[in-house]
Amino acid sequence: MVDQFEEMFTMAAPAERQRMDELLAHALASNQVRFYLLSTLRSDHLHLQAELPHLGALHNSIAFNYTLGAISEAGLREAIEQPARLAGLDVKDLTRDLLRDARDDMAGALPLVQHALSELYTTRDNQRLRLEHYEQAGGLAGMLQRGADALLAKLHKQGDKHARGAMELLLALTHYSPAQRHTRQPLALDAAYRQAGLGDAARGKQVVDLLAGGRVADEAHDAPALRLITTSGETNVALAGGTSRVDLIHETLLRQRPAVDGKPRQAVWPHLFNYIEQHNGIKSTLQALITAGKRSICQIQMKNWNPRKLFRKFT
Repeated sequence: MVDQFEEMFTMAAPAERQRMDELLAHALASNQVRFYLLSTLRSDHLHLQAELPHLGALHNSIAFNYTLGAISEAGLREAIEQPARLAGLDVKDLTRDLLRDARDDMAGALPLVQHALSELYTTRDNQRLRLEHYEQAGGLAGMLQRGADALLAKLHKQGDKHARGAMELLLALTHYSPAQRHTRQPLALDAAYRQAGLGDAARGKQVVDLLAGGRVADEAHDAPALRLITTSGETNVALAGGTSRVDLIHETLLRQRPAVDGKPRQAVWPHLFNYIEQHNGIKSTLQALITAGKRSICQIQMKNWNPRKLFRKFT
């Protein structure tokens, strides 16, 4: 089994990728041994199978593809409890609260719950993951903020343009609301690369990979990894080159915590929320233009992926 097969393209050196391609294809084609290959691959990387000529030659004749849909609440419960049971971990006090906090947006819940459980595992009491630790960390929202800040710090280490491009992409994935009830809006994958790379699609791909849970070469694989975005697309189209899209992992990223004891509401992730508010003039102007029926103008201008220039042009 090869899990996260996309790391063949995002982390492996070309020579390593070529060798892996040759070895796996040779084993699959052999008549001397019964060999099965089970791999998981993100849909936005399906078209990169062209970089694996030996496996690609076998794909249409012997491969079977299975597309995983969004998880259900029952599926999420099973994903929490069954691995814990196999590992001898006690999560019974925690499951109810995890499901409650994830219920509003099940499509993006799994990576948030996975990240929370990984964090709680590091502070476990013997073999018990404690509800008190989860509550002290602020639940899924609090753990999301802490993980998002850590991910942004990792991007800063890659370079200031990586971090700035990440924020520009997250802004582009946000539908701005003057009432501060922002929502997600997806973006085509190639457009996301240009946005995250500030015009440099190659650098943008690195940023998208990191925001989607990828790791840098020297990062420990047992460290909890948070995804802030998801990538998805129709399999048959993605193989042909492309209608994969990018979306925020969860609208919790854009929300505010409820007011408590008369205290004002606080953003779940202040860094992104404040960034959105600082750039709300650009976002609201673009949205107003689109609503006014000027889609063609916006689409032409947005090919350059510099929203500030577009804002100046129309003001």
